[in-house]
Amino acid sequence: ACDLWSCGVMLYWLVSQQFPFGKAGLAEDSGKAKLTFTSPVWVDSSQDAVSMISALLSRDVSFRMNAKQALQHVWIQKLAAKPPVEILEQRHIDSLQNYRSLNKFKRACLNMTACMLGEQDVGPSRRLFNALDVDGDGLLSMDELVQMVQKAALTAMKTRPKSLQKKEAEKIFKEKGQTISHMKAFTYTEFVAATFNRKRLLNEKVGRVVFNSFDKNGDGSIDLGELAGGRLLGHLRADELAQTLQELDQNGDAEIDFKEFMAM
Repeated sequence: ACDLWSCGVMLYWLVSQQFPFGKAGLAEDSGKAKLTFTSPVWVDSSQDAVSMISALLSRDVSFRMNAKQALQHVWIQKLAAKPPVEILEQRHIDSLQNYRSLNKFKRACLNMTACMLGEQDVGPSRRLFNALDVDGDGLLSMDELVQMVQKAALTAMKTRPKSLQKKEAEKIFKEKGQTISHMKAFTYTEFVAATFNRKRLLNEKVGRVVFNSFDKNGDGSIDLGELAGGRLLGHLRADELAQTLQELDQNGDAEIDFKEFMAM
């Protein structure tokens, strides 16, 4: 709630070049604080702007707008440009399906890489995610993807996605090793991890940073204990850990060295 309060303060300043509440201060618990829109600048501001800022700066937390409500507010919906559906291509659908088919170790490595990339590298994925996340909840659901694929498939783009049937969509949103009933939406980080340009960005320098995060003792290899002991993979059963190690261990020494790590 305090983050939304801060957003309200910043929006008030951006519109009026003044802080709300005047001399009473910006503290949420200031009993003397009274929110006013009497400055001349507010005369030319829309009622939608006043409505949203008022809701963000409500001193009663129970009445304060939450993040989802803020993103869906009419003022945001009117002014925030949505990227065109034309930016969704078949290669993006293929990338999402490929990501979910990977084991948890590979996905964790891609997630870590995505967190290290700069705006220039993640910008295309971020804009695409914002276009697909229709309800603005920070997650890409199966229904949202299917809906946007249907729209993009009607465009004249040569790279447009094919129609996405429910069974095909279920393969994308089903966790590996789980039944169809276990559908998992894509978080923003997962989406970026699935869609960034791996050929260009997965270089030795980045790989070394990710590798070292698993190689806890710094001996140049990742063993079963290091896979099981870290938090990056979450909870894995013993058979899942053994299978992950077996898939990547090319020389059969029961460890993953840096060369094997980069080969994956």
